[in-house]
Amino acid sequence: MAFSTRRGRPTTARPTHDTGTPELVYKRAHGLTAEPLDTCLQRGFITESQHKSGLHLRWLYTLRYGAPTPSACDLERAQHGLPPARIEDCSWRRAREEEFAEARSLLEAQRLYRPVMALCVYNEPPQFLTPHAIAHAAESRDRTRLSVFEAELSTIRAALDLLHAQWQRTRSTARSRALSAVQHSK
Repeated sequence: MAFSTRRGRPTTARPTHDTGTPELVYKRAHGLTAEPLDTCLQRGFITESQHKSGLHLRWLYTLRYGAPTPSACDLERAQHGLPPARIEDCSWRRAREEEFAEARSLLEAQRLYRPVMALCVYNEPPQFLTPHAIAHAAESRDRTRLSVFEAELSTIRAALDLLHAQWQRTRSTARSRALSAVQHSK
């Protein structure tokens, strides 16, 4: 008697259509349940490295200014006057804030700061992600609107590529400093 190599509960056939509530079906169909940066990656508008750069920018912004959207906090700790659960190293935080300041000045110098912040931090979908705008532009063959979409997408790609290149240089510089420090200590 042979034993099966498959373990656990048998897989169930997943329905091919969305079985959620009508409201959720509508929201998923119009891309309202996913963040615009993730939607850009899913639809192939941006690369994985550009996506990571956008997430890193959002993380740096959140460290510097706090979350731009409502977030949860532990009311028990605040009620009893306890410090936050996570105590950070001041030099590490200062370095992250400097990293954000460098990224901001780099983007502002190229006039790319506002569009990338709207997408990555404030989750404002660009025009090329709104399904009705794309469908209308394609139907009417409105070349000016399509060129606006292309310009907006190229602006976002350029900003994310700029950030990726900056952070790659920063990381390689930090690695070379660490290696030289190790070699000098020997």
